[in-house]
Amino acid sequence: MPFLERVAPDVLDGIREGVKKGRFEIILDTWSFSLASMHTENEFDLQHSLAVTRLRDVFERTPEGYFPQEGAYHPSPYLLSKNAVKFLLLSYFQTREFERRIAGTLGFTLLRATSPLKCLL
Repeated sequence: MPFLERVAPDVLDGIREGVKKGRFEIILDTWSFSLASMHTENEFDLQHSLAVTRLRDVFERTPEGYFPQEGAYHPSPYLLSKNAVKFLLLSYFQTREFERRIAGTLGFTLLRATSPLKCLL
């Protein structure tokens, strides 16, 4: 965000406008360490809280979705659900492993596209 604020504030303004009009969804990850599966519960809670606060400050909206960077889905849906995450985004190729391990745990629902292209739409 600081980079966009510094070099392309017009782009950030366009994203804000898209969020306000409901055209864009703000998706979060942890604040500074993208392999959330390596966090302890306290670390995850802190990192999640910092990310939510910053995104809420910038976009005036609390993100409800979580996208684990580098395709490393979080092994504990408990940490996501206790932090009010309502949905989890995974790449097309991750869905089988996610479904095998944790889909349905704590109310997570898996919506699977039939092809990688449909995941992008």
